[in-house]
Formats: sequence, C-alpha cells, structure tokens
Amino acid sequence: MAANNPSETPRDKPPQSIEAVHQDISFANTYRLEVIKTMLAITTALLAFTISFRPTLDVIEQQNSMVIGWVCLATSLIAGIATMYCWERFYISYRDFDWKGLHDNGKSYRSTVTFFRRWLFAIQCIGFLLGVAGVANFAIVNVAHVHHIS
Repeated sequence: MAANNPSETPRDKPPQSIEAVHQDISFANTYRLEVIKTMLAITTALLAFTISFRPTLDVIEQQNSMVIGWVCLATSLIAGIATMYCWERFYISYRDFDWKGLHDNGKSYRSTVTFFRRWLFAIQCIGFLLGVAGVANFAIVNVAHVHHIS
C-alpha cells in the first residue's frame, strides 16, 4: 500500500525492527533522565540561592510564601532523588529476578516500583511548581521593600 493511502491502518504497516524499538526506548529514557536532572538542578539552585542570599528588606510581607516555597522545593528535591532511586531499582530488578529465572517476581516487583516512581515524579513536579510559585510570589510582593545601600 502507498504511504499516503487514507485507508491504510497502523495494522497494515510492518512492525518496527528491534533496533528501532531500542532506539525509541533509549531516546525516551534519555529524555526522562534529563527532565528529572534539570528539575533537580533548578530546584537545588533556587533553594540554595534563596536561602543563602536573602535580600535586605525594610518591610517583609508574606514571609510565609517564602517558607512554603522552601518546603515545596525541598519536597521536590527529595522526591526527585527518590525517583532516580526507583528507576535504579526498576532496572536492577532485571538482574535480580529475570536473570535468575524469576520472571513473575520481577514483573510484580517492577509493578510496585513503577507505582512509587510515578507518584514520586508527580510529587517532584508539583513541589517544583508550587516552590517556584511561592518564591516568585514572595519576590513580587517584596520587590518594592528592598533596602538600598547609600
């Protein structure tokens, strides 16, 4: 069938080669890893920067925004590290179970690990967004109160 034939369905196409499937999996893993690492790096930098270099303010408004931001960023950081650990446990399970012929145990273990890594990644993302929002809110509210050195 021609590639532009509208009646062609995905079932009519030949399956991908195993090399193409491996390349797709490799690309997806690299992308996932980079997203997690980038969020970890930004979270760590923002948390460290806002704690270390607090501005000198004449008046402080909505300080709880900054505290909430810090708690959310710290939660995101911990969840991100735990997510990376879960991925490590997921991949090592092939050695620990499947290589030893315990395929059903490996599938069950990976299912449990997948549940936790998905939840942890969601917590990482939510913590990151709320943390950035908290720090940004504090900065926006207090930008007019910065003490200028004469």
